[in-house]
Order: sequence, then C-alpha cells, then structure tokens
Amino acid sequence: TALDIKKESGAVSFRLATTNDDFIFKGSDDGSDVTALTLDMSEAGKAIFNAGATFNTAIAIGQSSLTGGNTLVDIHGSGSGVGANIAFANDHNTDVFFVGIEGNTTGDAMIYQTKDADINFYTNNTFRAKIDNSGNLGLGTTSPSAALDILGTTSDQLRLRTAGSEEYKIGRNASTGLLDFSGTQSGFTGYTFGGVDGEHM
Repeated sequence: TALDIKKESGAVSFRLATTNDDFIFKGSDDGSDVTALTLDMSEAGKAIFNAGATFNTAIAIGQSSLTGGNTLVDIHGSGSGVGANIAFANDHNTDVFFVGIEGNTTGDAMIYQTKDADINFYTNNTFRAKIDNSGNLGLGTTSPSAALDILGTTSDQLRLRTAGSEEYKIGRNASTGLLDFSGTQSGFTGYTFGGVDGEHM
C-alpha cells in the first residue's frame, strides 16, 4: 500500500511508501475543495499551512522545551556561534528587517535593518524617535540632522541626573532663543568646564 498506518512506540505513525511524496490534508468549505495543510517530505516534513495557524499554547522553534514563564514563542539557534532571529520582509522578499541574537558567542541582542531605510519607534500610538539610515538618532523629530537631534516643546529637553531629585536641565528657550542651564539641587550653583589639562572657566 502507498500509506502504511501502524502503532509504534506509544504513537500512531503514518508512513508513505514512496520517496518524497507529501502529506496533503484536504477538506471541503461550502462545497469547495480546500488544501488545509501540506507536509513537504522533500524538506524533512516542513509544514505549509494554507491560511495560517492558531496555537493555544507556547511554541518552541529549534528546541523541544520552552523557557517557561510568560514566553509564548521560544526561538533557539542550534550550534556554536549560531544566532537566532525573526525576519520581516516585504512582498518581494528583498527588504528584510531582523530582530534577534547575534550569530556569535557574545549573546548580544540585534536589531538589523538591511534596507537603506530608517527605524522608527512609537509609544501610545504616537511617533517618538527615529534612527535614520545614516545612524542619526532623533528624539521627537522625524528628520534628525545630527548624531543626536532633540526636538522638544520646552527648554527642558535634556536632563542629567546623579539622583532622583538632583539634576541639571539643558534646553533651548523658545521665548528667548537662548540656551538654558538650570539645576535643582539647593546649595550648589555654577558650572565648570574642563579639559584634559585641567583648565576650567
């Protein structure tokens, strides 16, 4: 027979007698034939779902166990110096964006844009920041023109802290056009500017 069905090792196995023939699961949707699932034997049983898949539990990819906790998708790259990532591509599969772990032994996380394009960041359904295709970081601006470009609505655009209530605020005053420096720690006033030779002004 072309299909051998048997119980073995506590499970039921379905085995095709012919080489590289696929398993194809079909059904009827209101009288129309539907191919729901194909198992490609020429690619080690790769599963091809016709219209997506729904899982009621976590998914482990590249390993048989899950990390646990609140992890819903567990992706593991097998082998020394092998990373693991998720790829997002356009319909031509030419512009690819990766999120994952570097393919080395450092364990560094990776956000990788292959296209000559920007990476945008949003919170609360609103644009917040951008890393453009030249590496400039823009906070509050969609067109950064320097390594760090900050656009704010007040003169309190940058804060430097040593503690929760000890900080200096730096920003451009929209009313005067001046650069404002202000501190919040009582008893300490003034600013020092120094170089490698120790000079201050």
